Amino acid sequence: MEPLSTSRTRLRELVHADAPFVLELLNERTFLRAIGDKGVRTLADAERYIDDGPRASYARYGLGLLLIERRSDREALGIAGLIRRAGLDGPHLRIALLERHVGHGYATEAGQAVLETDVDRHRTGRPTYAVAAPDDERAIRLLDELDFQFERTVELPRAGNEMALFVWAPLDHGPKPRPGANVEAAAELEGEYQCPSCGERIVVPLDVAAGDLQEYVEDCPVCCSPNVLDVHLAEDGSAEVHARAE
Repeated sequence: MEPLSTSRTRLRELVHADAPFVLELLNERTFLRAIGDKGVRTLADAERYIDDGPRASYARYGLGLLLIERRSDREALGIAGLIRRAGLDGPHLRIALLERHVGHGYATEAGQAVLETDVDRHRTGRPTYAVAAPDDERAIRLLDELDFQFERTVELPRAGNEMALFVWAPLDHGPKPRPGANVEAAAELEGEYQCPSCGERIVVPLDVAAGDLQEYVEDCPVCCSPNVLDVHLAEDGSAEVHARAE
């Protein structure tokens, strides 16, 4: 597969030299919670995963998971790409970032590049899907940004639980239904805070239905330190978010 480029990233095929990155990514808690345990525990396991998963998919289908690397320093950020998944009649978009790179827009940037290339190369008319846990508001917000629409709740083979199924509908900009009560109540509002532990600027989705004054604990996606977030939603629609170490 030809590499893809965005303003800040480059997406390319995975190779054995990427095994240390794959080993780290597949054992992070966010990957395990959102995607599942792939049983990758050693560098040899990671190399087999690359061969049996992404590289086999490149050869068989002409698509697969690609490494996302930052153009400025070639640091590995995550993976993104289209895969074939049992129970779906079209390709499935999968994106996963290392926790320390979440919150900087890389997932949206990479997802857009993958989807735009899919339109250019595979004009077959079949749908493109994505799935997320019904209560995973961060993942669902990303799919909203990529112009996916919630279709229904499904049980997919080997998923282990019900998942929210989304279909890519880039030309349809009408109202989008949401899966689950928590997501249904959420408005299109974001806040930003600076982590007191690592100093990174973090963008977070905000739940308008939770009230004008909110306080809750959230781990920093960069350094994983727990922070207490104080949120104030103003009448003009703006939001202030302050963070302090728990």
